[in-house]
Formats: sequence, C-alpha cells, structure tokens
Amino acid sequence: MSSDVRRRVELIEELAPTVGRETAVRLVDEIPLVPSDVATRADLDALEQRIDDRMDDRMAALRGELAGAVGTLRADLERRIGDARAATSAELGAIRDDLRNQLRLMIFAILGTLFTLAGLTLATS
Repeated sequence: MSSDVRRRVELIEELAPTVGRETAVRLVDEIPLVPSDVATRADLDALEQRIDDRMDDRMAALRGELAGAVGTLRADLERRIGDARAATSAELGAIRDDLRNQLRLMIFAILGTLFTLAGLTLATS
C-alpha cells in the first residue's frame, strides 16, 4: 500500500467518528490523489502573469482605439468650429454691410433735413 493510500485510510478513520464512515469516505474521495491536479503557487503565479499580459495587451488596444476615436472627434470638432467661424464671419459681413447702408441713408436723411431747415430759415428771414 502506497503512503498516499495509507494516509487516506488514516484520514477516513480519523474523520469517521466525527462525521460517520460514509461521509468520511466521500470527503476523502474529493481530495485529489494525484498532486498534479492541485495548483501550486508557481502555477498561480504563471496564471497571474498570463492574465496580466493579456490585460496589458487589451489595455494597449483600448488606448489605441480611444486615441483614434479622440482624433476623429477632434478633427470633426475642428471642422465644425471652422464651419461656424465661416458662417459667423459671413453673417458679420452681412450685418456690417447693412449697417453701412443704414448709416448712409441716415446721413443723407439728416443732410436733407439740415438743408430743408436752412432753406426754411433763409426763406423766413
């Protein structure tokens, strides 16, 4: 009888008075016989490293995607700002032209009023 089997039998006999023989046998059967079925600290460390590497790769890919999306958004925003500036400039130009025309009309109206008042003043004197 190998030492592993002997140890399992001893464990069953130690547990039997506490939980009953049938339960002790079921519990001990759940313990793996072959040590390779049990993960070692080195196995867990290697798994952790693989997970870290995958996460690093995914984070790098995500950063790349975000950088591309931000670049696209920036270009779109700059284009829209340029369009808004052009539209605003055109509107301001139109307003400026309207103000010039109105100012010209007001000056001619004031001059006409002044000449009329001057003419009336001369006519009444």
